[in-house]
Amino acid sequence: MPSRRSSTNDWLPSVLKGISFLALIACACAGLLVATERSTTERILVNKQHYELKQISDLIGHVPAAPPQWHDDTWLLCDGTTLVRAQRQGYGGIIHAVAAHRQHRLVGIRVSGHQETPGIADFVVLPEHPWRAGLRGRSANELTGIDAVSGATITSRALIALAKEALGTPAVAKACSS
Repeated sequence: MPSRRSSTNDWLPSVLKGISFLALIACACAGLLVATERSTTERILVNKQHYELKQISDLIGHVPAAPPQWHDDTWLLCDGTTLVRAQRQGYGGIIHAVAAHRQHRLVGIRVSGHQETPGIADFVVLPEHPWRAGLRGRSANELTGIDAVSGATITSRALIALAKEALGTPAVAKACSS
């Protein structure tokens, strides 16, 4: 029996059929991703706004009387509290936070997003953590001498920098009705 060599004509149609099928699947998946993104964008935005308001309420101890009135990431409340949205590079990525200060003293910081190492940097999201609690009530100058959390020096320094930035931000608009 003579040996038969496969020619391009034998396998090319099946390869092209497979590639066409994979391209069709890729297009269908891309369409599903676009549809999902479009159908969830508004819900995600609303959830982020609710989460931010919850963080602010936890930070200042009450729900603000007026709706959020951010001006260049700063919001002055009727009671004289200044809220500042800020971000700093941590060890694992950007740390997003809202900080509050009143009369040049830090009320607190709430981290709204981070990518720090779980277990080591858990204090980032625990406002009752002793290190975090030690930041409250301090001025920008008093934050300078605070030691970092052992094993999380970069993360600690990022939070201190966030607090100093907030304390150095002047209030630009007041959310009060006269």
